[in-house]
Amino acid sequence: MSYTEQVGRLISGLRFEDIPDAVVAKLKTCLLYGLSMAAASPQGTSGMAAARTVIGGTGKSTVFCRPEYLSARDAAWLNAYLACARGQNDTFADLYAHGGCIAIPALLALADERNATGKDVLLAMAAGYETLALLAQGASVDVVKRGFRATSVFGVFASAAASAKLLGLSQKETANALSLATQFSCGTMQCWEEGTPEWQVQIGHVTQAGITAALLAGAGHESAAMALEGNSGLYRAFSGQAPLLHDGWIWKTPEVVFKPMPGCLINQGPAYLLQSLLNAHGIDGPAVGKVDVWLSSANARYPGISNYGPFDAEAGAIMSCPFMLAMILQQSKVRSTDFSEHWGPGKIHEFSRKVQVHADDGLSQWGCHVQVTYGSDQSCQASIADMSSFQFGWDEVVKILSATLDEWSMPDACGRFSRMCQCIDAFEESSSASELTALMRP
Repeated sequence: MSYTEQVGRLISGLRFEDIPDAVVAKLKTCLLYGLSMAAASPQGTSGMAAARTVIGGTGKSTVFCRPEYLSARDAAWLNAYLACARGQNDTFADLYAHGGCIAIPALLALADERNATGKDVLLAMAAGYETLALLAQGASVDVVKRGFRATSVFGVFASAAASAKLLGLSQKETANALSLATQFSCGTMQCWEEGTPEWQVQIGHVTQAGITAALLAGAGHESAAMALEGNSGLYRAFSGQAPLLHDGWIWKTPEVVFKPMPGCLINQGPAYLLQSLLNAHGIDGPAVGKVDVWLSSANARYPGISNYGPFDAEAGAIMSCPFMLAMILQQSKVRSTDFSEHWGPGKIHEFSRKVQVHADDGLSQWGCHVQVTYGSDQSCQASIADMSSFQFGWDEVVKILSATLDEWSMPDACGRFSRMCQCIDAFEESSSASELTALMRP
């Protein structure tokens, strides 16, 4: 049995009763976080308008924040595009990969179309998140080094695995879905270098592609048995190595981290430390003379992290550590609108020159150190060793999300959010997942 077939067997054989309680709890938190981020994302962007021109037709699946229904594939594409628009998604930090903005739009679109239950969706979410983690483990760092985006190379498997599980595909059909999904793995990071918005297209594409792969496999389409591990398979093509083989689930979902503010995950640690230092020492942000940030070499050199504006598009600001920290110095926090309003020419970019990003080979992958110089040569500093402090539970995420309700594009955000919390908290008991998607319609 090939590795592709082994993973297909794992997915097709997964039962809800097999999923650890900690995984179910984290999946519910991811579901609440992912839907709330979509609801709080900007609707009227030029990118969204362009995306609408390539999506058409009608169907049974909810389009988030819009009064319309499309086919599952098309609704998933648009919903995924919207779900990642804030740059604030759940993440497997060590894999540089987002799962929720892909698996959740795919599953809820299919759930509307297939009248799935809440338990069906949670089971398929587990398959999607854990398959992404399983397949990206040991390869994502090398993928990134080659200029590919790990989320768009491996994210298609979150959609394909989740879709295959929700559709009830057999072991063989699921393996074929994974194999077919390798043909949709794509996405480079040049957009981070230039600050352009293709990163949203990547998310929309792999979300839709995973559904397509599952539907093709379910209709009898065959595919290569060694699509993952073969001599010309995905691993050797994208990372130059053989896969790190696993013969069972690694249950990595509890390690998923959440961004407490919009912007790139790499910048969350420095932003958190800067906020903490300003508050703890009573420092006036605009009066700060210099902020030095040390990151691991891989993160310091990740495309776009050390760039200064003005940028060519909003994405440049989302990736820039100097930009995000400059906003904190000016207003003590970062808002999603800061990226759309200030990426172009403006004084904030001169101010951001106070922030310097350095690479430190002695830091762990997600370790960071921040030193603030202020007043008459006074300074303070703080460090974190990893992202474990961002593995928030339900209550912490509810607190983070409650602060974004004034950004929701739909009316009665507080009431909707409250009902969403109640629905998701008991989602395994819901006879129809459409009870949840109904809360995403205006």
